[in-house]
Amino acid sequence: MFKKGDLVLHRRHGAGTVVDTQRMQIMANEQTYYVIDLVVGERLLIPVKQSEQLGLSEIVSPEVIIDVLSDVPQELADDFRLRQTEIDRKIGSGDPLRVAEALRDLSWRGQSTKPSSGDVRLMDKAHKFLSGLLAAQPDIDAHEASQRLDTILQQSFLMKDDVPA
Repeated sequence: MFKKGDLVLHRRHGAGTVVDTQRMQIMANEQTYYVIDLVVGERLLIPVKQSEQLGLSEIVSPEVIIDVLSDVPQELADDFRLRQTEIDRKIGSGDPLRVAEALRDLSWRGQSTKPSSGDVRLMDKAHKFLSGLLAAQPDIDAHEASQRLDTILQQSFLMKDDVPA
């Protein structure tokens, strides 16, 4: 169970902070809800009893995301549809580590091949998701989180370029 002030992640809506719990009666059913202020400026209500089923979890530490972004990229399919399906599945999972893999692999591919408009759209979606996750941390805003992601990716590309094949 989460408490006021906890940083949480919703697999579809992104990162936020639990600001309260609230009892509400809808029809004949009374439930307790988490009141969550999302990084994107929206408010989300999630029933406490169904929070895990609905995709609410603890936030993964930024260090774990950085490790994934810095890891060796996986080769993506040249076939547009296969690549899009694989990446869309990772991003759609809402799992920060799988989203980081998708961003890393697409970004790496973009270093050697002109990305398709679909690749760019998916990179933007993954980047936005991870930026929001990082921005949920204290003392970092959305712009700084976005820049941090870009810096991490660029540094990992430079390190991989220095490794002899």
